[in-house]
Amino acid sequence: MADAPRGYWKLKDFTDFSGNNLTLSAVGTAPAAVAALLPGDLDGATKFSLPANCYLDGGANALYNLGDVLTIEVWFKRTVASGEANVSQFVGKGNGGYSYRLKNSTNKLEFLKSQTASIVQSVATITDTNVHHAVVTKNGATVHLYLDGVDTTGTVTNAVIGDVASPFRVGVDAQSTDQANLTMDEVAIYPTALTQARIQAHYNTGLIPAVTGVAGARMMTGVG
Repeated sequence: MADAPRGYWKLKDFTDFSGNNLTLSAVGTAPAAVAALLPGDLDGATKFSLPANCYLDGGANALYNLGDVLTIEVWFKRTVASGEANVSQFVGKGNGGYSYRLKNSTNKLEFLKSQTASIVQSVATITDTNVHHAVVTKNGATVHLYLDGVDTTGTVTNAVIGDVASPFRVGVDAQSTDQANLTMDEVAIYPTALTQARIQAHYNTGLIPAVTGVAGARMMTGVG
């Protein structure tokens, strides 16, 4: 919250915690509520599955438009380590807008314009079912991908991200063709390009179990 997200969904449910009231709605078969991906977190997460037609829709509110300066952040866990034919979409904003996903054919993070114009893929591959923190930042032609706090940016082919009237969706692309087959938690979008130091701070904080209470006792001493 210190970095002023435009939208922030813990995915225990689909409430927006940014203060901008960008609550999401489940479409089709409701995605499953599961335990949170972050250690010690009492909030839950959301599991998207194939072949069920399940995703989250935010509508076409103009606040989802981030222009050409943005950050998209997600914690995720693959259901299958590798070898899937589909693309697991994190978030997308339709034709002309931003699209962030796990490209299963390469097992790499990918950021695109309009689901078709690839801007960059990660150097690192994800071929496990561990929990990961994935972030993309864009400030004009300067684009970075981060995996677990580490810069993993591949070759950038820049394209300008526009503000479009298409709906914002989580777990599926704007055409409802590329659906996610993974669990997501703590999804956030920002109208700024966060620094690597801030991204590493988010990652490190996510690894620390949440403090849910303090237990203690009192020792009494005396005579008699």
